[in-house]
Amino acid sequence: MEPEIEKALELARLHKKLRGDTSDVITELHVSHAASLGGLKNFPELEVLIIAGCDPVSPSDLPPLESLLSLRINDSGLRNVAGMEKLPRLRILRIQRNFVRDLTPLLECTLTTLEVAGNPLSEESYGEVLPKLVERGCEVSCSGEREWRAALRLSNANIPLSCYENDGRYYLCSPGLGVTKFPDYDHPEVEISEVEGLLDRDPGELLRVFESRGGIWSSPDA
Repeated sequence: MEPEIEKALELARLHKKLRGDTSDVITELHVSHAASLGGLKNFPELEVLIIAGCDPVSPSDLPPLESLLSLRINDSGLRNVAGMEKLPRLRILRIQRNFVRDLTPLLECTLTTLEVAGNPLSEESYGEVLPKLVERGCEVSCSGEREWRAALRLSNANIPLSCYENDGRYYLCSPGLGVTKFPDYDHPEVEISEVEGLLDRDPGELLRVFESRGGIWSSPDA
């Protein structure tokens, strides 16, 4: 089993023990920085799954978690949501800060909550699919238009970064394990106008900005 999933299992067991739960059934798991999610097949009774800073991540690779109610995948190498329909009880989906462009497959799901900020959504997904989900009663949280367009432009320029806003401030992040071992930490703050200006002049310079402000961690073995 992937070492990071083994760590997640140890933590889940500790939490159960602290709650006085003596059963062997694992219903909640928090996996961070894993390069493989194959070991999740050992937890068919999961109801809550949190995946942070993992890569690769694809719904088609997830086992048929028929009890799963809530799925969070953030700061990871998630590029598509095709296959979410095989999670029949899924109601809450949080996929902030990934590389997802097409949300159309989510129209086949029955979601009550969706969070997608920090993804380079296509024009269709941002302008048509999200409103359709809202009309169905799904509570949607997404990027404002300005940072969404910045994230989309970064993706179109093949820059492995995303831009997002939090509490009125803007940040750069690098979803997945391609640039940093800890993609869910240390997101440098930027001015959105700075990001837009560099996208106009020299998109590749944004990687230097990301690194110079602490966004890329050197390998401990370096």
